[in-house]
Amino acid sequence: DVTIYGPIMFWIGAVSAISVLFKGMLVDWLVRRGVRFAHLRFYLFAILVATPAALFAFTTPNPIVSMIAYGLADGLASAAMLYFAATIQLYLPQEFRGRINALFLMTITIVASGTGPMAVASITDYMFADPAAIGKSLTIVAVSAAAGSVLTIWISLRRLSNVPSASHIFP
Repeated sequence: DVTIYGPIMFWIGAVSAISVLFKGMLVDWLVRRGVRFAHLRFYLFAILVATPAALFAFTTPNPIVSMIAYGLADGLASAAMLYFAATIQLYLPQEFRGRINALFLMTITIVASGTGPMAVASITDYMFADPAAIGKSLTIVAVSAAAGSVLTIWISLRRLSNVPSASHIFP
C-alpha cells in the first residue's frame, strides 16, 4: 500500500542521503590514518555488506523486515559515485580529471538510470512472465550489479597499487 510504504521509502532515502556525510567523514578518517585508496576500499566493503541485505530485502515475505534490510542496503550502497569521483580527483593528472569525470558520470547515469530499471522489467516480463516475480528480478539485477561492482573495484585497486599515496592531502 503506497500510503504505508511511500513515507517509509521517503525516510529511507532521507537517512541514506544524510549518511553520505558520515560516510565521507569515515573515509576522510581512513585517509588520515594512511589507508591507501580509502574511497574505493570503503565502497568495496559497503557493497559486500549491502548485497546480502538487498537480497534479503527482495526475498523476505515480511514487509517490515524487507524495508529494514532495504534501508541498510540503500544506506551503505548509496552515493557510490561520490567515492569514485573523489578517487578520480585525487589520483588522475589534472589535465584528465574533467574529461574522465564527465565520462564516468555519463556512464553511471546511463547504466544506473537506464539499464537497471529496464533490466528488472525485462526479466520480470520475459524471463518469469509474472508481475509477482519482481523480487526475483530485483535479486538477479542486484547480484549482477554487485558482482560487477566488486570485480571493477578489485581490478581498480590492483591497477592503482602503483599510484603514489595521496596522504599529503590530509595532513
